[in-house]
Parts: sequence; C-alpha cells; structure tokens
Amino acid sequence: MDFKQKHMDDAARHVAFLNDMSDSIHNIEVKERLRVLANRINDLKDMQVLFDSGERELDQLYDRYLPYLQTIILSYQKLEGSWNFEEIQRVRGMLMHSTEQLMDSILEIKRILPQDEMSMANAEKKAMEAKKQLEEKYGKTN
Repeated sequence: MDFKQKHMDDAARHVAFLNDMSDSIHNIEVKERLRVLANRINDLKDMQVLFDSGERELDQLYDRYLPYLQTIILSYQKLEGSWNFEEIQRVRGMLMHSTEQLMDSILEIKRILPQDEMSMANAEKKAMEAKKQLEEKYGKTN
C-alpha cells in the first residue's frame, strides 16, 4: 500500500472514531468539538487526493497526534460516567486543548500541501530549463 492510500485510510478511520465518540459523549461542547475536528480531518482527506506531498506531516498527524487524542477521548468518555467532577474537568481541559492544537496543525498541513507541490513543480521546471540550456550549448545527446 502506498503512503497516499495509507493516509486516506487513516483519515477515514479517525473520522469514524471521532463521529462514534461524539455520539457517545454527553457534554455538548465536547461533542461539537469532536464533530468539528472530524470535519477538518475529512477536509484534509479530500485535499490529500489532490497532492502527493506532506508525507512527514501526515505521518505525524495520523500515527502520533490522533492516536494520542484517542487515548484522551477514551479516558474522558470513561470519566463522564463517574462522579469525579474534578478529574472530568481536568481531562476535558486536556481534550479541548489537544483538539484545538490538532485543528491548528491540520490548517498548517493544508497550507503546506500545495506549497510542497509548487516547490516540486518549480524544481522540475528549473531542471528542464537547465537541461534545455545544456542541450542548446552542447547539442542534444541521447
């Protein structure tokens, strides 16, 4: 499986998880935040179809950051059924902070993806121009 397909599958898996958790969590603010994050990941997935770059950033998002968030979400979900209000508030704060950071990271990745493609295209264009100049100067060789 290539990296692009892996990232697409990872995105779909994380979106499904976030939507499932949003349905099972009681706090309205957390539910909405998870839905917004799922939508942002879905938007990123749609954008990934167009671009082949950003592997490192996408690997970090899907293999490190989102699994860490899943751990926090699962902890929060378990705590919601308890009477430990202080711990619920503490974990909710972690959850809200982590989701905010992830949404910022996703925006940054969405900004980077087209730039990487443009940089690669510019590099290819410069290489072609240099090749053309060499061919004109020294004659075409095959």
